[in-house]
Amino acid sequence: MSNPLSISLVTPTLNAGRFFGATLESVQAQGYENVEHIVADGGSTDDTLALARAASHGPTILDGTDTGIYDGMNRGLAAAQGEIVGILNADDRLAPDALVQVSQAFAGDPELDAVTGGCIMIDAAGKETSQLPWPRHRMTAASLLFGVPVINARFFRRSLLDRVGVFDPGMGLGADRELLWRVLAEKPKSQAIEAPLYLYRAHGGSSSLAGDSATRLRIWQEHLDLASRLLPGADRKRSQVLLCWRAFEGMKAVRHLQGIGDSDRAADIRRDLSETDRGWALKLPQALALGLKWRGRHSGY
Repeated sequence: MSNPLSISLVTPTLNAGRFFGATLESVQAQGYENVEHIVADGGSTDDTLALARAASHGPTILDGTDTGIYDGMNRGLAAAQGEIVGILNADDRLAPDALVQVSQAFAGDPELDAVTGGCIMIDAAGKETSQLPWPRHRMTAASLLFGVPVINARFFRRSLLDRVGVFDPGMGLGADRELLWRVLAEKPKSQAIEAPLYLYRAHGGSSSLAGDSATRLRIWQEHLDLASRLLPGADRKRSQVLLCWRAFEGMKAVRHLQGIGDSDRAADIRRDLSETDRGWALKLPQALALGLKWRGRHSGY
């Protein structure tokens, strides 16, 4: 491709050496000549920085400290110079030819704000375990909240992120959805790429894909906090979707806590749900229907 669009990849790191070599190799294997890879390191003491310095594509290293993964992402976004921006986690990989496909999509439509593709799930050894197909539906409040956000399988034109702003580290793992909620409000022109763009690695050290009880409970609580954060600024239609989602996530947390014998925390969540919406339990059938509709699916064009 002649004169390809400039693409910035932002990778926050902290002692990521176990998988980071494969992450770097996936960028090198793209063969894309106009990529800027920014590694925002939060103070690694393992071989993370050595791997970055040895990478043949010459990543830009921001060596310092941060308050967590989203603060690291924001540091990287502030330094990014590319017209197109994507987030690459330090334990994941880009799919083959992902950057070429992203560049072609944006180059084909100067008014395009964002593209979204499919993704592949891999285990700690790099073996494929499942796939999340490319999105066939436009992003709505319901699909964003009840579906999978897959922030890493999305690439944004820099001008869109300039309008939307950066991640809110205070949202914890809800920061992906909170950013995409602001993207949704911009009514961006988006396109689906009918191919996988990203490989997510599930392993015990993953902040979002570990799958253990404590991780699931933390995610549910952060979702409840996010719903409370978004409700005041939402219109009536989106407020109803948020209340359904809050009831859905809250009930999952309640059942989990009851299952492990923590009735006091379960009662606290029920009380919080009632304080926000006395009729929250009546929304559970609709919430369940939305949860089943969007389970394991994403949207974005």
